[in-house]
Amino acid sequence: MKLWRERIDPATVIGLVRDNGDFRRRLSQEEVAQLVGSSARWYGFLDRGNLSHSYSDDFLDRVSVVLRLSPDERKMLYLLAQGREPAPAVPTSTPSVTPAVRQILDSTPWPAWVSDVAWDILALNQAALDWLPHLAYELNVMRWVWLYGEARERLTDFETVWSPRMLGQLRIQVAKLPDDPRLISLLDEVLRADATAGANYSSAELYSHPDGDLRRLRVPFRDEPVGVEVVAANLLREGDLRLVWLVPTDPQLVAYCHRELEQRLKQQRGD
Repeated sequence: MKLWRERIDPATVIGLVRDNGDFRRRLSQEEVAQLVGSSARWYGFLDRGNLSHSYSDDFLDRVSVVLRLSPDERKMLYLLAQGREPAPAVPTSTPSVTPAVRQILDSTPWPAWVSDVAWDILALNQAALDWLPHLAYELNVMRWVWLYGEARERLTDFETVWSPRMLGQLRIQVAKLPDDPRLISLLDEVLRADATAGANYSSAELYSHPDGDLRRLRVPFRDEPVGVEVVAANLLREGDLRLVWLVPTDPQLVAYCHRELEQRLKQQRGD
Protein backbone atom coordinates (compact mmCIF):
# COMPACT_ATOMS: atom_id res chain seq x y z
CA MET A 1 0.00 0.00 0.00
CA LYS A 2 2.87 2.34 0.82
CA LEU A 3 4.11 2.38 -2.77
CA TRP A 4 0.63 3.15 -4.05
CA ARG A 5 0.01 6.05 -1.65
CA GLU A 6 3.47 7.51 -2.28
CA ARG A 7 2.64 8.09 -5.93
CA ILE A 8 -0.37 10.31 -5.09
CA ASP A 9 0.45 14.01 -5.25
CA PRO A 10 -0.95 15.55 -2.04
CA ALA A 11 -1.36 18.86 -3.87
CA THR A 12 -4.25 17.29 -5.77
CA VAL A 13 -6.10 16.34 -2.56
CA ILE A 14 -8.31 19.05 -1.10
CA GLY A 15 -8.01 19.78 2.62
CA LEU A 16 -4.61 18.30 3.48
CA VAL A 17 -2.42 20.28 5.85
CA ARG A 18 0.54 22.13 4.36
CA ASP A 19 4.01 22.00 5.91
CA ASN A 20 5.47 25.53 5.95
CA GLY A 21 3.27 26.48 3.04
CA ASP A 22 4.28 23.53 0.88
CA PHE A 23 2.65 20.18 0.41
CA ARG A 24 4.55 17.10 1.47
CA ARG A 25 5.60 14.85 -1.35
CA ARG A 26 3.48 11.87 -0.26
CA LEU A 27 0.34 10.99 1.67
CA SER A 28 0.66 9.72 5.22
CA GLN A 29 -1.20 6.69 6.58
CA GLU A 30 -3.35 9.00 8.68
CA GLU A 31 -4.38 11.09 5.67
CA VAL A 32 -5.29 8.07 3.57
CA ALA A 33 -7.33 6.70 6.48
CA GLN A 34 -9.15 10.04 6.75
CA LEU A 35 -10.02 10.01 3.05
CA VAL A 36 -11.04 6.34 3.16
CA GLY A 37 -13.24 6.94 6.19
CA SER A 38 -11.55 4.42 8.51
CA SER A 39 -9.41 4.61 11.62
CA ALA A 40 -5.70 5.21 11.12
CA ARG A 41 -5.03 2.01 13.08
CA TRP A 42 -7.17 -0.16 10.78
CA TYR A 43 -5.76 1.32 7.57
CA GLY A 44 -2.27 1.00 9.06
CA PHE A 45 -2.68 -2.78 9.32
CA LEU A 46 -3.32 -2.98 5.58
CA ASP A 47 -0.63 -0.45 4.68
CA ARG A 48 1.97 -2.48 6.56
CA GLY A 49 0.90 -5.66 4.82
CA ASN A 50 -0.73 -7.27 7.85
CA LEU A 51 -2.86 -9.96 6.20
CA SER A 52 -4.07 -11.60 9.41
CA HIS A 53 -7.12 -9.30 9.52
CA SER A 54 -10.39 -9.66 7.62
CA TYR A 55 -10.76 -6.69 5.28
CA SER A 56 -14.24 -6.16 3.82
CA ASP A 57 -14.92 -5.63 0.12
CA ASP A 58 -16.29 -2.19 0.92
CA PHE A 59 -13.11 -1.16 2.75
CA LEU A 60 -10.87 -2.43 -0.07
CA ASP A 61 -12.98 -0.63 -2.66
CA ARG A 62 -12.74 2.64 -0.73
CA VAL A 63 -8.97 2.21 -0.49
CA SER A 64 -8.90 1.57 -4.26
CA VAL A 65 -10.80 4.81 -4.89
CA VAL A 66 -8.66 6.98 -2.63
CA LEU A 67 -5.38 5.57 -3.96
CA ARG A 68 -6.64 5.89 -7.57
CA LEU A 69 -5.92 2.24 -8.33
CA SER A 70 -6.38 0.91 -11.84
CA PRO A 71 -8.61 -2.18 -12.34
CA ASP A 72 -5.53 -4.42 -12.37
CA GLU A 73 -4.13 -2.80 -9.23
CA ARG A 74 -7.50 -3.18 -7.48
CA LYS A 75 -7.44 -6.86 -8.44
CA MET A 76 -3.95 -7.19 -6.96
CA LEU A 77 -5.09 -5.47 -3.75
CA TYR A 78 -7.87 -8.06 -3.37
CA LEU A 79 -5.48 -10.93 -4.09
CA LEU A 80 -3.06 -9.69 -1.45
CA ALA A 81 -5.68 -8.88 1.20
CA GLN A 82 -8.24 -11.63 0.60
CA GLY A 83 -6.56 -14.21 -1.60
CA ARG A 84 -9.15 -13.76 -4.33
CA GLU A 85 -10.13 -11.36 -7.08
CA PRO A 86 -12.98 -8.86 -6.56
CA ALA A 87 -16.43 -10.02 -7.58
CA PRO A 88 -17.37 -9.12 -11.16
CA ALA A 89 -19.14 -5.80 -11.45
CA VAL A 90 -22.90 -6.14 -11.75
CA PRO A 91 -24.72 -3.56 -13.88
CA THR A 92 -26.48 -1.23 -11.48
CA SER A 93 -28.95 0.33 -13.87
CA THR A 94 -30.69 -0.61 -17.09
CA PRO A 95 -31.68 2.79 -18.61
CA SER A 96 -29.44 3.86 -21.46
CA VAL A 97 -28.03 7.30 -22.14
CA THR A 98 -28.49 8.08 -25.82
CA PRO A 99 -25.85 9.75 -28.03
CA ALA A 100 -27.99 12.90 -28.08
CA VAL A 101 -27.87 13.19 -24.29
CA ARG A 102 -24.14 12.56 -24.33
CA GLN A 103 -23.78 15.38 -26.85
CA ILE A 104 -25.56 17.68 -24.39
CA LEU A 105 -23.15 16.68 -21.65
CA ASP A 106 -20.06 17.09 -23.81
CA SER A 107 -21.13 20.52 -25.06
CA THR A 108 -21.71 21.81 -21.53
CA PRO A 109 -18.77 23.88 -20.20
CA TRP A 110 -19.40 23.16 -16.49
CA PRO A 111 -19.96 19.87 -14.63
CA ALA A 112 -22.94 17.86 -15.85
CA TRP A 113 -24.07 14.27 -15.48
CA VAL A 114 -27.00 11.89 -15.71
CA SER A 115 -27.89 9.90 -12.58
CA ASP A 116 -30.56 7.36 -11.72
CA VAL A 117 -32.88 6.71 -8.76
CA ALA A 118 -30.02 5.37 -6.62
CA TRP A 119 -27.65 8.25 -7.47
CA ASP A 120 -25.51 6.10 -9.78
CA ILE A 121 -23.98 8.33 -12.46
CA LEU A 122 -24.56 6.81 -15.90
CA ALA A 123 -22.77 9.46 -17.96
CA LEU A 124 -20.79 12.62 -17.25
CA ASN A 125 -18.66 15.21 -18.99
CA GLN A 126 -14.98 16.12 -18.70
CA ALA A 127 -15.74 19.21 -16.62
CA ALA A 128 -17.29 16.98 -13.95
CA LEU A 129 -14.04 15.00 -13.77
CA ASP A 130 -11.99 18.22 -13.64
CA TRP A 131 -14.03 19.57 -10.73
CA LEU A 132 -14.62 16.28 -8.91
CA PRO A 133 -11.75 13.89 -9.72
CA HIS A 134 -13.20 11.14 -7.52
CA LEU A 135 -15.84 10.55 -10.21
CA ALA A 136 -13.22 8.62 -12.15
CA TYR A 137 -13.37 6.00 -9.38
CA GLU A 138 -16.63 6.36 -7.43
CA LEU A 139 -19.73 7.00 -9.52
CA ASN A 140 -22.37 6.96 -6.81
CA VAL A 141 -23.03 10.45 -5.47
CA MET A 142 -24.39 9.35 -2.08
CA ARG A 143 -21.66 6.79 -1.46
CA TRP A 144 -18.95 9.39 -2.01
CA VAL A 145 -20.64 11.95 0.23
CA TRP A 146 -21.07 9.58 3.17
CA LEU A 147 -18.30 6.99 2.85
CA TYR A 148 -15.32 9.15 1.95
CA GLY A 149 -13.73 11.69 4.27
CA GLU A 150 -12.62 13.70 1.24
CA ALA A 151 -16.22 14.80 0.70
CA ARG A 152 -16.25 16.77 3.96
CA GLU A 153 -13.30 18.78 2.69
CA ARG A 154 -14.70 19.46 -0.76
CA LEU A 155 -18.31 20.24 0.14
CA THR A 156 -18.33 23.61 1.90
CA ASP A 157 -21.00 24.01 4.60
CA PHE A 158 -21.25 20.23 4.76
CA GLU A 159 -22.92 19.99 8.17
CA THR A 160 -25.42 22.80 7.62
CA VAL A 161 -26.29 22.48 3.91
CA TRP A 162 -25.09 19.39 2.08
CA SER A 163 -25.64 16.83 4.84
CA PRO A 164 -29.22 17.64 5.93
CA ARG A 165 -30.47 18.20 2.40
CA MET A 166 -28.98 15.01 1.00
CA LEU A 167 -30.35 13.02 3.94
CA GLY A 168 -33.76 14.56 3.18
CA GLN A 169 -33.46 13.50 -0.46
CA LEU A 170 -32.51 9.98 0.58
CA ARG A 171 -35.53 9.75 2.91
CA ILE A 172 -37.93 10.74 0.13
CA GLN A 173 -36.40 8.37 -2.41
CA VAL A 174 -36.54 5.40 -0.05
CA ALA A 175 -40.16 6.24 0.78
CA LYS A 176 -41.02 6.36 -2.93
CA LEU A 177 -39.25 3.10 -3.77
CA PRO A 178 -39.20 1.07 -0.54
CA ASP A 179 -38.59 -2.22 -2.36
CA ASP A 180 -35.69 -1.07 -4.54
CA PRO A 181 -32.76 -3.30 -3.48
CA ARG A 182 -30.11 -0.79 -4.56
CA LEU A 183 -31.69 1.99 -2.51
CA ILE A 184 -32.05 -0.25 0.53
CA SER A 185 -28.41 -1.32 0.21
CA LEU A 186 -27.32 2.30 -0.25
CA LEU A 187 -29.26 3.44 2.81
CA ASP A 188 -27.73 0.66 4.88
CA GLU A 189 -24.23 1.66 3.76
CA VAL A 190 -24.81 5.34 4.57
CA LEU A 191 -26.27 4.73 8.02
CA ARG A 192 -23.53 2.25 8.95
CA ALA A 193 -20.71 4.41 7.61
CA ASP A 194 -21.61 7.71 9.27
CA ALA A 195 -22.85 7.87 12.85
CA THR A 196 -24.14 11.42 12.42
CA ALA A 197 -26.15 10.42 9.35
CA GLY A 198 -27.57 7.50 11.28
CA ALA A 199 -28.59 9.72 14.18
CA ASN A 200 -30.16 12.41 11.97
CA TYR A 201 -31.75 10.35 9.21
CA SER A 202 -35.21 9.80 10.69
CA SER A 203 -35.57 13.47 11.65
CA ALA A 204 -34.04 14.97 8.49
CA GLU A 205 -36.36 17.46 6.80
CA LEU A 206 -37.74 16.02 3.57
CA TYR A 207 -36.03 17.49 0.52
CA SER A 208 -37.32 16.63 -2.95
CA HIS A 209 -34.51 17.88 -5.17
CA PRO A 210 -31.60 20.34 -5.25
CA ASP A 211 -32.77 22.23 -8.36
CA GLY A 212 -32.15 25.93 -7.81
CA ASP A 213 -29.94 25.45 -4.75
CA LEU A 214 -26.95 27.72 -4.30
CA ARG A 215 -24.09 25.60 -3.01
CA ARG A 216 -20.37 26.00 -2.42
CA LEU A 217 -17.59 23.48 -2.97
CA ARG A 218 -13.83 23.28 -3.32
CA VAL A 219 -12.28 22.34 -6.65
CA PRO A 220 -8.67 21.40 -7.50
CA PHE A 221 -7.96 24.49 -9.61
CA ARG A 222 -9.12 27.18 -7.13
CA ASP A 223 -7.83 28.05 -3.65
CA GLU A 224 -11.15 29.37 -2.40
CA PRO A 225 -14.56 27.62 -2.51
CA VAL A 226 -16.59 28.30 -5.65
CA GLY A 227 -20.31 29.02 -5.77
CA VAL A 228 -22.68 27.12 -8.05
CA GLU A 229 -26.37 26.91 -8.75
CA VAL A 230 -27.55 23.33 -8.97
CA VAL A 231 -29.83 22.83 -11.98
CA ALA A 232 -31.62 19.49 -12.23
CA ALA A 233 -34.23 18.13 -14.65
CA ASN A 234 -35.81 14.77 -15.42
CA LEU A 235 -35.44 13.16 -18.82
CA LEU A 236 -39.05 12.53 -19.83
CA ARG A 237 -38.15 9.47 -21.92
CA GLU A 238 -36.77 7.90 -18.73
CA GLY A 239 -38.66 9.58 -15.90
CA ASP A 240 -36.31 8.17 -13.28
CA LEU A 241 -33.18 9.68 -14.83
CA ARG A 242 -32.00 13.10 -13.74
CA LEU A 243 -29.76 15.49 -15.65
CA VAL A 244 -27.73 17.67 -13.28
CA TRP A 245 -25.62 20.76 -13.96
CA LEU A 246 -23.38 22.68 -11.54
CA VAL A 247 -23.54 26.18 -13.02
CA PRO A 248 -20.94 28.65 -11.66
CA THR A 249 -22.27 31.87 -10.14
CA ASP A 250 -19.00 33.76 -10.65
CA PRO A 251 -18.79 35.36 -14.15
CA GLN A 252 -15.01 34.85 -14.19
CA LEU A 253 -15.43 31.15 -13.53
CA VAL A 254 -18.11 30.97 -16.23
CA ALA A 255 -15.64 32.48 -18.69
CA TYR A 256 -12.94 30.05 -17.53
CA CYS A 257 -15.26 27.08 -18.14
CA HIS A 258 -16.06 28.28 -21.66
CA ARG A 259 -12.35 28.68 -22.45
CA GLU A 260 -11.60 25.18 -21.16
CA LEU A 261 -14.40 23.69 -23.27
CA GLU A 262 -13.25 25.53 -26.39
CA GLN A 263 -9.71 24.26 -25.83
CA ARG A 264 -10.96 20.68 -25.54
CA LEU A 265 -13.02 21.03 -28.71
CA LYS A 266 -10.03 22.42 -30.59
CA GLN A 267 -7.93 19.46 -29.49
CA GLN A 268 -10.62 17.05 -30.63
CA ARG A 269 -10.79 18.77 -34.01
CA GLY A 270 -7.00 18.77 -34.28
CA ASP A 271 -6.84 22.57 -34.67
